[in-house]
Amino acid sequence: MAHKRRIARWFLWAIMGVVAVSLIVASAVIIPIVTHVDAGPAQPIEQEAERPFTASAVGPDGRTRTLSVFQSDGVTPADVGSLTPGDRLVVRGSGFDSQQGIYVALCKNPEDQKVTPSPCLGGIPEDATEEKSEGDAQEFIESTWITDNWAWRAFATRGFEDSNSGTFTAYLRVPEMSDDSVDCSVDQCAIVTRNDHTALSDRSQDVLLNVSY
Repeated sequence: MAHKRRIARWFLWAIMGVVAVSLIVASAVIIPIVTHVDAGPAQPIEQEAERPFTASAVGPDGRTRTLSVFQSDGVTPADVGSLTPGDRLVVRGSGFDSQQGIYVALCKNPEDQKVTPSPCLGGIPEDATEEKSEGDAQEFIESTWITDNWAWRAFATRGFEDSNSGTFTAYLRVPEMSDDSVDCSVDQCAIVTRNDHTALSDRSQDVLLNVSY
């Protein structure tokens, strides 16, 4: 009987341990979302005519967030005024707050700094972990989720390359120009960065680079 009671106690302690760990993880995920305070919209910097493949905005933290788009070689500037579905783009960013995850996608430009850039072609990534193709080449996907948050990192596409400078690289495949929610032949669309689902209403990391098909 004593042996059975010991087993029962061990089993109970094991259950309590699992519950405790689950509560800790749930708290780490939920608390930052419900306590997040929006910082306000980033202020776009006028796009330079000689660098149409680059856009910048100054965040509420005073840092300049820059977004640049290149062809698949990662060197040649992309012709963002003449995209073709299936094009492979290398998107590089700097100056972002690495404490907050971001999405990188091609979305409708709302033309209002306080409004979320959406809808997005190809959707917003969920469990979009990027696979590497043969030869260790990067797999180009229609939208990317970048975060360093330990609770979400396993489900995201990739992390920031340098947390201090807030740099990242995303590999995007240009989606079809329209779907049921947006038509980029009619609407002004842009390659966009925006805060992820943990701070959806916060516009502090929005940078929009207008594109055309």
